[in-house]
Amino acid sequence: MKVEKTIYLVTHGEKHSGLVKPEEENSGPNPGMTEEGKERVAALKPNLDELLPCGPAVIHCGTGRRHIDTLEALGFPTTSQNRPLYSDLWGSPASLERIGGEKIIIFADGTITDWEHYKTTKHLGKEVTSRVIAGLDNNSLICSGRPVLVRLGRRPEECESGAIYALHVMDDGSIQIELLVSGVNLSDGAEGAKV
Repeated sequence: MKVEKTIYLVTHGEKHSGLVKPEEENSGPNPGMTEEGKERVAALKPNLDELLPCGPAVIHCGTGRRHIDTLEALGFPTTSQNRPLYSDLWGSPASLERIGGEKIIIFADGTITDWEHYKTTKHLGKEVTSRVIAGLDNNSLICSGRPVLVRLGRRPEECESGAIYALHVMDDGSIQIELLVSGVNLSDGAEGAKV
């Protein structure tokens, strides 16, 4: 198999809680990245400049505050003529949290539902996500979170935040995932990463 094209994916850094926490300015529905998360992502910029010396062909970004924080931490414009293409496919404002060991989802408006009643883009599965990625321009950049990697077949505990991945689209249509620059593993043990 031969690499047909490479798409780069930057995962957002640590985020604030989706629960409202007065001590955290960006906590609550649609949480942003923490200062540590922003610093971690900003530190990736020199690596990204080396990988893409002419810049990304196209930038794709999730719609949550933490995804947009990723764009800003990398120094990419969010409102210029060359602004990114936004899609929930790369991540939404919804936030996974745990209360008393139970998984809950908090929507951008504050609505809470249990994990079992939340149908995410993960339900599209690997085939749909792979097809969309295969259709992107070579050297495109995706600002996203770890769920995209999980949909492509990575186990949650293998996915890192504040990291750069290469998604190599092979000539047979498969996608090989390569971790290029490590971030931090926010896995919570046997239950997988807190995504």
